[in-house]
Order: sequence, then structure tokens, then C-alpha cells
Amino acid sequence: MAAILEEMYGHVDAVELYPGLLVEKPRKDAIFGETMVEMGAPFSLKGLMGNAICSPEYWKPSTFGGQVGFDIINTASLQRLVCNNVRGPCPVASFHVPDVKDTGAVVINSSTSHSGGSDINPTVILKERTTEL
Repeated sequence: MAAILEEMYGHVDAVELYPGLLVEKPRKDAIFGETMVEMGAPFSLKGLMGNAICSPEYWKPSTFGGQVGFDIINTASLQRLVCNNVRGPCPVASFHVPDVKDTGAVVINSSTSHSGGSDINPTVILKERTTEL
């Protein structure tokens, strides 16, 4: 891939942003490269928080087409999402939320730089767990 891009663009700095994002080497144990995470993550979060659906005023049955739709949303799970979208037997689907009180080395924003728990900005990671939107 690198040879093809070098032939097409002549130099790594000449590669357009979108193709560069798609072919950038992923971080260790990650799906995306550094640029995708650093540029995309803040906009993803802003998009979620700016969406009216995240407002308590909109979190009601009429937003989801009635009580049936609201019940589907309220009973949704990661396991159900995976099971409804794979063929064959449903694999176990789960994720682990790390304890932010841990003072050992942690990975912040999937970065390869390790930081202690005290290095985490409290405005970014909540000190307490919450279910509030």
C-alpha cells in the first residue's frame, strides 16, 4: 500500500486527508490510527451531546413512535445489538469500564502514552459513575 501511495502522491505529505485516515497504521490494540482518533473523537462526542435525542425533554415514548418503540430503546443492550447483526450463534458481547480510581498506568483516549490516574482531567472523565444522559 505504501509503495502505491508513494507512486501516486510522490511524498507522504501530499496524501489527502481522507485516504490518509483510512490507510494510517492503527495504534497497538486499536482499530484506528492516531489522526482518526485525535481528530474524530471530540467531534463524535460533541455530536452526541448536541443531539436533541440526548435531552431529557425528548426522552419520552412519542420521540420513538410510541410505547413499543420506547420499550425497544429502553431494553436495548450491547448483547442484543450484536446478536441481531450476526449470522449463526450469538457470541458473548461485553466491554469493561475501567475503575478511574486505579492509580496504575492507564491508556487515555487509546493513546500509546501511559499516564497515571492522577493525570486524568476531571472535566473529561467523571469521578462517579452515572446513568444520566
